[in-house]
Amino acid sequence: MVLEKLSIDEESYLIELLNNFRKTNEPYVEINYSGSVFSIYVVARDWAGIMDAVLGIFHDEGYNIHFAYAVATEKDEAIIVLKIKNLKESDIIRLIENKNRLLSLLKTAIKGGFSLTKLLNIGTKKIKIYNEVMDRLKEMSSIEEYKEIVSDNGELMKFILSRSEQYLSERRPEDLAYIVYKSYKLQKEFLKTGKVQVDIKNYTTTREKLTGITLLGYHENVSLDDLLDALKEVIGNYQRKFDKEFITDEGAAVIRLEITDEKGDFIEEEKHALIVNYLKEEFSKPREKRSKFFKIRAGMELYGRILIPYLISEVERTTVPQMLILPEDIETDRVDLRVFIIFPHNLSCSENFLVETIKNKGFLILSMESKIRNDIRVIHMKLSAQLINFENEIDVYNSLKSAIIKIIPNIRDFDEGMRNLNVQKLTEIIQIVGNKVSEKVVKRLFYQYDDVLRLNLSPHEIAEEIKLIYNLLTRFLSLERNIYDFLITERFNVLSIATKREEIDTEKLISLFNGKLYSFSIFEIYNVGIVVLRFQKNVDFSEIMNLVDEKVLK
Repeated sequence: MVLEKLSIDEESYLIELLNNFRKTNEPYVEINYSGSVFSIYVVARDWAGIMDAVLGIFHDEGYNIHFAYAVATEKDEAIIVLKIKNLKESDIIRLIENKNRLLSLLKTAIKGGFSLTKLLNIGTKKIKIYNEVMDRLKEMSSIEEYKEIVSDNGELMKFILSRSEQYLSERRPEDLAYIVYKSYKLQKEFLKTGKVQVDIKNYTTTREKLTGITLLGYHENVSLDDLLDALKEVIGNYQRKFDKEFITDEGAAVIRLEITDEKGDFIEEEKHALIVNYLKEEFSKPREKRSKFFKIRAGMELYGRILIPYLISEVERTTVPQMLILPEDIETDRVDLRVFIIFPHNLSCSENFLVETIKNKGFLILSMESKIRNDIRVIHMKLSAQLINFENEIDVYNSLKSAIIKIIPNIRDFDEGMRNLNVQKLTEIIQIVGNKVSEKVVKRLFYQYDDVLRLNLSPHEIAEEIKLIYNLLTRFLSLERNIYDFLITERFNVLSIATKREEIDTEKLISLFNGKLYSFSIFEIYNVGIVVLRFQKNVDFSEIMNLVDEKVLK
């Protein structure tokens, strides 16, 4: 499924319109027809109900809106884009003939007051819904909260005016009241703590089963498009049903999104806690620092104290240049690499030519450092590559290696065998796991395995462990207490324990299972610590389970 977004050209066009509006303070409306699609663009001063007013004009004319985008800037400017398509020939002619009349209606509507007048004159159903929601709010809020929510400029009035009559009519008053009250409470909590706020809840309308998500965060770190992308990573494909985005006077972005799974059903409740934790973690980071999960765990200490001195000694001993390529961040669409090129100082090598050759292979140079140690030159580079430009991750490494070989033909790739094996094994694991766990989570867990274990365990064994870890993760986030589970693989009885990551006591576990434990791994994801303990089949597993109950979980 492909989620429709604004094109780059449309975003540029809207920025241009917004700049013109700021210069002239004159609202802008336009209706364009191209490629069998009518596009409506509005830039004006924001006010409660402007989206409802704009949508109402076209709904009253009998047109269905196939795409709606609306955002309020921090300066209270409204930007609205609507798209109408799949029209019959007669409807196309009717819309073209009525274009000037519709433009006139739009210009009147966006000045303000139009929606309220319409609500009073013909929107009796909205008033009825307003009163029903007010009654439900009285039951779920305190006296002070209630007064603030139902005030003239309160959360309830903003909500009713900004939703279509169809939207309101299809939902139960208690569900509408919940949305209003949660939005109010989340905004209060955000102002108090400055922390990202998320709420998720399933409910049924007259037409479908929906999962509603409300997200609040700093507007520079949170947007609807970012939320759509983040959900794709954590739950896979889904259907987008409704969205609303605005920015409060305090600079908080508030996003309301309603979705279903691929089959048009709720998102399972057992996944809700996982989604909440993922979104909080993702949007608590500045935008430019997101999605950087797969850090090399040993860091620069490993490079500086072990690997580089070893490679330098190899070059000194053999005079053969050495190359080391290490993945630093791996995403579904991008890979960041750290590259070390080590060779005798007297070997001819143009660094400028090296950089240009690597760039021509599709790599972005993030940084480069060149030093001489004991007549050995060490070049350290950080690179980034978009995977869309390569067939797969192995192709990334091969392209980089071929670029370096052009400059230093007899260079030796120190880590090629290990790297290729890892990538091949990860690909097989992703296929085994299937859609039970998102690809991003699989990668994140795979690269937390110790190098020796990644080689020693079969793809099937790792895949089964990852499914176990994911199951424990979702259950722990829902239950918020320490839990464990086990599985039987080809060679091992595997016990896994989920707890808060700061509560993991490695020494206690090793001491407790001394002589019985074959190997163990520790994983950290979404602030949860998960320990995986492997025991050979000849160990009495019932004894192990008793020890866990008596010594670990108490």
